[in-house]
Amino acid sequence: MNCTNLINSVIEGDCIEVIPSISESSVDLIMTDPPYSLGYDFENDKLSYAEQGAFMAKYLLRMYRVLKDGGTACICMSQEMSHFLYFVGLGSGFVWQNEIVWHRDGGQMPKKKFGICHEIVMIFTKGENHKTFNLDDVRVMSKYAETDKRLNKAGKNPGDVWYVPALFGRKQERIKDDLTGKAIHPTQKPEGLFIPMVKAYSNPGDIILDCFCGTGTVLKVAKDFGRNFIGIDISKKYCNIARKRIGS
Repeated sequence: MNCTNLINSVIEGDCIEVIPSISESSVDLIMTDPPYSLGYDFENDKLSYAEQGAFMAKYLLRMYRVLKDGGTACICMSQEMSHFLYFVGLGSGFVWQNEIVWHRDGGQMPKKKFGICHEIVMIFTKGENHKTFNLDDVRVMSKYAETDKRLNKAGKNPGDVWYVPALFGRKQERIKDDLTGKAIHPTQKPEGLFIPMVKAYSNPGDIILDCFCGTGTVLKVAKDFGRNFIGIDISKKYCNIARKRIGS
């Protein structure tokens, strides 16, 4: 299947089976949030470490094939499983670039160890360097900007630790069931986590692939910033919500 037939669509299916239908070297940026094996009630979220590593290898090899040379892959992962993802990513041909630490706060704090307040976004490229890195689009002001005149007036590189509040509680962005008021997806990510990646690693008109699109956060951000997208999810329920969210 030609990639152009899938652009700006949400495809219901197993990404392991669907990704091979996308043309080789046709995607500019991959941003996705695979299952972490935390035991939630959705596909592939109750795997052992060995099973999770094998699952990673399946989807990473398929991602590598469809990504353009120099394209970037941004993959969310839990702290403990990010170590698996790093090595499996290298074994799949990717080059590691960054580990973004998403400082998110929120959640219940354990009483017998320090609280877990961050998750990881692993950044890989197909090839040695990013083909696109729009630093000027993501600069942030330094806290020393007013006192140190040597600093770039446009701001600094944001670095690899990002504070973006998670969608706990009653946050308006959280998608909820109309009847119960409860969150529809247990691991919905905030749009603010993906906006800098879309701006930095892609240009208007580029194609962004989300292989585990859930309720469509990545797809919405892509559309908001003039990028094309392809979304895949195995859940009919989540696909329908994603389509509604992006108006397709």
